Amino acid sequence: MTTSSTQTGYVIVETHQYYGEQDRRWLVKDDRGRAVRFASRADAQQHIDEYLDVGRYYTQHNEVGRPTYTIRAIAALPQYLQWQL
Repeated sequence: MTTSSTQTGYVIVETHQYYGEQDRRWLVKDDRGRAVRFASRADAQQHIDEYLDVGRYYTQHNEVGRPTYTIRAIAALPQYLQWQL
């Protein structure tokens, strides 16, 4: 199967965990609401280290703690996240 240019690269999946509820996952987005794409895993990790996982974080109601971030290849995204691209 050939991957198109829209299926190359990496994205960051943000997971929020809540007490007694199912986890909520979505793609990290830019200021315009578009999924942020990265050319390499290293670029995505740098974005997590420098922008997402720093500073003070205020939890939402019933949220366990700070969200977790997972780097995923766009071509291997599960269908429930692909619609966010």
